[in-house]
Amino acid sequence: MTERPNRRRGLWIGYILFSVFGLMAIIGGVLTAIRPPSPWIALASTVAGLALAGALGVGYALRGLQSARYYLDRNGLTITWWPAVHVIPIHAIRELRPGPASRKAIRRWRGMRWPGFYAGHAWAVEENRPVLFFATEDLPRQLWVITEAAIYAISPPDPQRFLEAFAQRAALGPTQRLQQTTLFPEWRQRALWGDRAAWALIILA
Repeated sequence: MTERPNRRRGLWIGYILFSVFGLMAIIGGVLTAIRPPSPWIALASTVAGLALAGALGVGYALRGLQSARYYLDRNGLTITWWPAVHVIPIHAIRELRPGPASRKAIRRWRGMRWPGFYAGHAWAVEENRPVLFFATEDLPRQLWVITEAAIYAISPPDPQRFLEAFAQRAALGPTQRLQQTTLFPEWRQRALWGDRAAWALIILA
């Protein structure tokens, strides 16, 4: 069973953000190139650099949203959200339930979110464990997949149907025992991609 979250709203808003940041970067870059140095041009150059970083960030997020899917079978749940694939064995899933009604249920949020897009990670206060977000809905409309190690927040288009499908597959029992893991492509595993200091220097340059 493969489910894809409702991505339309998130993609449209993301494309708008990408276009705005891209336009700001182009205008700032052109002004910097054709005008003599001045405080205003220095400001335009700074804005252009920040806008370019914003466009790259939104573009990266959109690529993840475009790839988003949840695959469920009797062995487990696989979440695809570029560039990662998260494998959750059926035996590791303790509970599936709706997300919390209040944002106070999480803290230390890191990631990106706008209407139709909710991706990142935080700390679940009540459950006292990390929560990873791969969703297109806000907290109350998410479905939380609870495991001992972490919580995975997803947003299948029909949560009730997803819950029923999970119960059916869990009752059948697995045909193979999977390992709870996250898989990245080879390029993503290289040291540079995890080096925040290096990326900060690249952006500042």
